[in-house]
Amino acid sequence: MGAVATPRRPRSAYRTTPANDAQPYYAKASPSLLSETPADPVFKPADAKDTREWMAMFQHVESRFQSLYTWRVPWWTTWGQIARYMLPRRYYAFITANLYNQGLRQDFAIVDRTGTLCGDVCAAGMMAGMTDPDRTWLKLGPAIPGLELDQAGQMWYEEVTERYNYVLTHSNFYDAQAQHYEDLVFFGTAPVIDYPDEDEIIHCFTPCAGEFLLGTSFEFSDEVLYREFRLTISQMVEMFGIDNCPQDVQRMWRQKGGALEYQNVIGHCIEPNFPITGDDGKGEVGVVPGGFTWREVYWVRGKKDERPLSTTGFHERPFAVSRWNTQGNEAYGRGVGENMLADVIQLQLETRQKAESIEKVNRPPMGADVSLMNLPASTNPGKITYMNTANGEKKFFPLYEIRPDIPAIAADIAIIQERIARTAYNDVFQPMEDLRQQTKTQITATEIDAIKEERLLPLGPVFGRVYGSLRTRVKRHLAIMARRGLLPPKPASLRGVPTKIDFISMLTQAQRATSTAAIARTAQFVGTLSGAFPESRFVLDPEEAIREFNDGVGATSKIMRSPAMVKKLQQMEAHQAAAAQAMQATLPGAQAAKALGQTSLAPGNALSALVGGQGV
Repeated sequence: MGAVATPRRPRSAYRTTPANDAQPYYAKASPSLLSETPADPVFKPADAKDTREWMAMFQHVESRFQSLYTWRVPWWTTWGQIARYMLPRRYYAFITANLYNQGLRQDFAIVDRTGTLCGDVCAAGMMAGMTDPDRTWLKLGPAIPGLELDQAGQMWYEEVTERYNYVLTHSNFYDAQAQHYEDLVFFGTAPVIDYPDEDEIIHCFTPCAGEFLLGTSFEFSDEVLYREFRLTISQMVEMFGIDNCPQDVQRMWRQKGGALEYQNVIGHCIEPNFPITGDDGKGEVGVVPGGFTWREVYWVRGKKDERPLSTTGFHERPFAVSRWNTQGNEAYGRGVGENMLADVIQLQLETRQKAESIEKVNRPPMGADVSLMNLPASTNPGKITYMNTANGEKKFFPLYEIRPDIPAIAADIAIIQERIARTAYNDVFQPMEDLRQQTKTQITATEIDAIKEERLLPLGPVFGRVYGSLRTRVKRHLAIMARRGLLPPKPASLRGVPTKIDFISMLTQAQRATSTAAIARTAQFVGTLSGAFPESRFVLDPEEAIREFNDGVGATSKIMRSPAMVKKLQQMEAHQAAAAQAMQATLPGAQAAKALGQTSLAPGNALSALVGGQGV
């Protein structure tokens, strides 16, 4: 299911979990294990050799973290603008522990939520159109073109798909996937980490903007993920186990009470399992033994403890990153949020100015004679301001009168809102709402399909990139299930056959509608043409056309018979037809023999004279 590194020669390592243990502590973490943690744990110092190796690794991960942080600064700045005007709840400017400011309002720059609402519609459309939990969106099959599956092979793929759907439904996959699409739409970059879990089989994490740092390989594919986040003392003990926590964490665990809510900033590293030079300049350290391609390290940021919180090896890459748009070898993507940003800022400005104009009409700035300086004055309804009006002088008057064109301002705001909605592809995911606003009242289903296909064209590359990262995740999930013994054994016909992962969704079905419509039109044309030219019916292969049409519309393969079964049924039908034809050929002779056997042989009968002249 994933690439496996070539086994290296054994090296000492700083592991806190056994080399052959594919399940780290956090995969089994639960309140039950936390309840079994001793109240007064005994701190066990790490071996001096392991400590020296960890010091070298600590220097590596901290230094690489700072370098990746520097490269991320331009995106971090753009994310801050996007978050300020559209989605402040999914962005951290700085990861700092114990600030006690969580829950404060962060949306003071937002006076019109059109950008947020349009982005949410786009994210919901991606979720419903690509990985809707109520629809079949995944199809497994052989990765060898033209391979004919027998009944056992077909049933195996159906069984694996059914079990996999059960695992997804009973885990947090769909919750994480919905958050994944929101991050992708607004920030253009959305990583997801997939971990094994003792109870849910898989558990997914979606770091928010400001938490993660990325690096790519020479092929510009995902290769490095660093992040930092906050955990309380109680969460650290539950996730990593009390024996793997540093001494100060164990000390606060002994205190209990409010000390359990004290936060630490945790560093997290996932990168290829390459060796690094030891702190003494001699030897190689850092490799997680076991032939793993990837390694993972958790540690407390900035603290040179004796050992890390956790180190683990993976055969498959445990994370995947979706990007809306990419440029060159950049590790981060650019999304709809950046495309909407200029219009959203303009919308906030004009909305504020419209409100200010209305306010100036209702409450204009007032002027008064200096003689009224010490007298009470009010512009509130129902209040009275007393003044001397001798000689017709204006003692209390508006400084100036404005006549703002509120309808024109509102019309311009509506234009900006519509432009934001189209930038967020709301016309793609809500086509009927867009059509209802048009003047045309009569529209056919064919026209709706044509409009949908046309609007989906710009999103084709985005779908491809999202499905590329999702395909990596599906392989990872199936590998986790295989290690847990949750997959049925492969039949003999599929031994050595790689698995192909296809995706079925409303969006891909709309893209495939062109091919299915072409098949239908071709079949109709052949049927019409065969009336005048009977030989034309041999041109179309009906079986292949039906299978292509079935794949195009995304129907289940359970309704399709295997090619071997179809051939067998054809042979049976041909045999039955031949037998019926042979029976028809012998029917006249049989009827004559029956009539002859029933003819009388009485004297004087012609047949009686023919057989001897004597009747019986």
